[in-house]
Amino acid sequence: MINIAICDDNPQICFYIEKIISEHCKKIFKIVNINTYFSGESLIDDIEKNDIYYDIIFLDIHLDKLNGIIIGEKIRTELKILSTQIVYVSAYSYHAMELFSCIPFGFLIKPFSENNVEEIIDRWIKIFKDKTNSFTYKNDREIFKIEVSKILYFESIGRKLRIVTNNTKDTFYGNLKDVFVKLEKFNFICIHRSFLVNYNHIIKLRYNELTMSNSDDLPISQSKRKELKSLFFDNNIIK
Repeated sequence: MINIAICDDNPQICFYIEKIISEHCKKIFKIVNINTYFSGESLIDDIEKNDIYYDIIFLDIHLDKLNGIIIGEKIRTELKILSTQIVYVSAYSYHAMELFSCIPFGFLIKPFSENNVEEIIDRWIKIFKDKTNSFTYKNDREIFKIEVSKILYFESIGRKLRIVTNNTKDTFYGNLKDVFVKLEKFNFICIHRSFLVNYNHIIKLRYNELTMSNSDDLPISQSKRKELKSLFFDNNIIK
């Protein structure tokens, strides 16, 4: 999942960028979470209080009160967040040198096109999306490596995890939360405290359970039902 923030005091600009990103991510089959902010203060406040991490922030320079340059400096120096990529948005191009300390990933000059925004998303995916596509685990004294795309789901059974593919099943000692941290970028989602599934292998969604590509039916916890239903419809990949 790609986590993106859009911060502009013009709601129309926010919704315009949000629409472009949402539609583009549907086309390239990427799950995206987008939050919009109409002031720099609300963005900083949300990051600080709710411990939110964003992969990309589209940040208007000419905000009321605290401008985008100050907000960028706060993100870099006060919050010490260096991995978030900041894309500045402005009607003027003369701010380039002022932005140097914020290490910007891009600069959009208004009016910008859909292609301008799409190119930024594609470039981020190309540069920062981890290209490691295998998962490694240890069973007794043996170490196994398996392609992530072949993994259907993990099931937590006591202190062990069961890893399931279309053709194999195996167990190893591990923690579901640790596996999720490693595989979230490959569209793995927690549907239950005992199940972590590969989103790309879900073939059917019902109210309280789903079916995987090997026909296994897995439970969906009540707290995850709304989120999962929203992901299915928003990303238009119901099979």
